[in-house]
Amino acid sequence: MDRVINIDINDKHDLYEPYNDNYLNKDLIDYLIRQGMPFKKKDKVTIEVDNNVRKRKNFEQILKQSLKMEKNRLQQKYRDMNKKQASWFIMGAIIILLGYIISESSALHEIIIVVGSVPIWEAISIELFKDTEIRKKIKVIDLLLKSQIKTI
Repeated sequence: MDRVINIDINDKHDLYEPYNDNYLNKDLIDYLIRQGMPFKKKDKVTIEVDNNVRKRKNFEQILKQSLKMEKNRLQQKYRDMNKKQASWFIMGAIIILLGYIISESSALHEIIIVVGSVPIWEAISIELFKDTEIRKKIKVIDLLLKSQIKTI
């Protein structure tokens, strides 16, 4: 299926960062990612840009560079989330193990088990919700990097 994303630029500040003309506006990148979702592997994306915009610098090169930078930022965020997830899981496992070793009373044992399960559930929550959102955005950026850019 072919998908077309239209970019209607009224002014230079809609296109570039306010203090650096070498990068696309963050809002524009977010718009492209939102328009790319949901997608299928067979989707082909075409980005249509106003002809006036294309004359400014090398728009295609700046678009690809900005998308690659956003992809790198998301990949770093994904790695950080995985580290956080591992630390939550390890912390929960240690608390639960300490609960089995230390506690002799059943009430204290139950409290420690519950307290230890909270970080484990946090690790699961990160995997199920936050990581999937980042992975979807990375896949959309890959699709956008392969897309064709046309002027209208």
